[in-house]
Amino acid sequence: MATHKDPQLGVENNMSSGSDARPVSDRDIAAQTYETDATIPPDRDLSDALVMARRGSNGPAMPKEFDGYELIEEIARGGMGIVYKAYQKSLDRVVALKTVLAGDLASEEAIRLFHTEAKAAGKLNHPGIVPVYEVGECQGFHYFSMPLIDGVSLGDRVARGPIDPDEAARFMKMAAETIHFAHKHNIIHRDLKPGNILVDSHGRPLITDFGIARRIDDRHTPGEQSSLTGTAEYMPPEQASGESTGPLGDVYSLGATLYCLLTGRPPFQSSNTLDTLLAVLHSDPVPPRRLNERIPRDIELICLKCIEKRPPDRYQSALEVAEELERFLEGRPVLVHPVGNIGTFIRWTRRKPGSAALATGLVVCFTAALAISVYYNFQLEMQRDIADEARREAEFSELSARRLQTVTEALLKQLATAESGIVQALQYSSLGEVCSAATKLSRATLKIQRNQALGDFRTARSHLSEEQEAELRPLLDQIEEAASRKEGDPDATTNAVDNLIAQARWVWLSATEESPGARNQIRTVLYARTHQIVEKIVAAADRRDVADDIESLVDLVNAELSVVATDEVYLKAVQMLVAVEEWKSSPPPQSLITIAGDLQRITGRPEPHQP
Repeated sequence: MATHKDPQLGVENNMSSGSDARPVSDRDIAAQTYETDATIPPDRDLSDALVMARRGSNGPAMPKEFDGYELIEEIARGGMGIVYKAYQKSLDRVVALKTVLAGDLASEEAIRLFHTEAKAAGKLNHPGIVPVYEVGECQGFHYFSMPLIDGVSLGDRVARGPIDPDEAARFMKMAAETIHFAHKHNIIHRDLKPGNILVDSHGRPLITDFGIARRIDDRHTPGEQSSLTGTAEYMPPEQASGESTGPLGDVYSLGATLYCLLTGRPPFQSSNTLDTLLAVLHSDPVPPRRLNERIPRDIELICLKCIEKRPPDRYQSALEVAEELERFLEGRPVLVHPVGNIGTFIRWTRRKPGSAALATGLVVCFTAALAISVYYNFQLEMQRDIADEARREAEFSELSARRLQTVTEALLKQLATAESGIVQALQYSSLGEVCSAATKLSRATLKIQRNQALGDFRTARSHLSEEQEAELRPLLDQIEEAASRKEGDPDATTNAVDNLIAQARWVWLSATEESPGARNQIRTVLYARTHQIVEKIVAAADRRDVADDIESLVDLVNAELSVVATDEVYLKAVQMLVAVEEWKSSPPPQSLITIAGDLQRITGRPEPHQP
């Protein structure tokens, strides 16, 4: 058999059938995965599963030879099945042979899902779908055979870092065309993700793992309502809430996969599956360009439209996604446009009608109170403001508690029979969000500004995990108490905010103590963003030209850097903010350029040059 050496992976892959192939490595096995358990984090390394397989656990042993096949070695193992490299004697070729994980002890439901995958893939004759050669049963073992793919999954590719936007667009355009073909033949995949898209030696993406696929017209698949199936990070909101899904669910998953290829992470990820599902249902994704500024604006807009919460707001078919990506690749204008502030507000009111109604009520009450205060006198205004503020806070707290309790109970019921998985991810954005909100609260001078900042602070605090809340509760309560006083207490609030930032940094450092590699990787990404923003500011001819970049730097320093950066970097970044605030004339003063150079050096970047 001819083989090909992958220069990046250092493994040999099969190029043709007809003779035995050299044994492949563990890296090959991970690269040729055909199925991943829905509760295992996406694109997880399969070394644990391989160890269990080689020890003979997780199922009875397969016979070495059966039904015309000779098993060579196991190459992948997932939540529902095992894939072997096998030799098909009748046709003198090497194939991939997949069997039910439990073998001859498999339940009827496991066998049904196994045959669902075989039937779905077998019906779809398309160059972008891994075909099924043969389906059969021997000695109680259900199996089907497929080509042995020479390549790696997109999950393995993105594990090394974000993919070039043009290459990612090309992969996802072909994947969208393949999914459109499946939809035309009445099949929806329901588990699209980087790990289920293989890239062969010719650079062609191939869709695999139709284990939970179903027909579009089958709205009541057995077992669908008893548990959540799929991968939480790439699951559309309607699927996460237990509702029946259609082709637009696959459109969402295409967008979530594109998001991961562009940024190196899925749109939503948390420390556990429940928090991830809550984020999928109720949170907005971070715009990809905030995570990777090299991403063109057009492909960011395509990605964000695919992962809209409401199906009517997405592209209405996978073909539309493919056509839009083709426009991007050809350099033509794309059809999608930014949502804008009004559109964002309308979608927020649809997603959270209770909060929208409360916000509208607050605006009406504030306007009425202002009109009455002008007519009467200052003393009456103060008394009415105090009463209104207490009532609004009580109503808001009660409504938020009821909504959170309702959502949590519903999700816990849906997840009662589902296997729970742990997603290993560092949580620093929520700490940065609460530090940034506390900083803004300490700087608010007018009462209306302080009330708005206090509301933002409470919202950010609600996003903290239980462990983070427990560690920071005394300081959080102190800040809220100082800001809630009648006249405010700026000094007390400022001191408490400084203590909060120091404590948040300690919490994050403690949480990442055993993961120095992840800690350094996060710092590298944030330092790179700092480097790009600082370079733009220093190179500007006038302060007004970089107003947006200055605002981005303020948000970055007060949020992520306040928690993640080293003490030296954070203090220098704060000095940079002070210098920017003092910059009045053009071009930037020498003092600002000097501080920027120091900041660049300590973050491992070359010193910027004065324009």
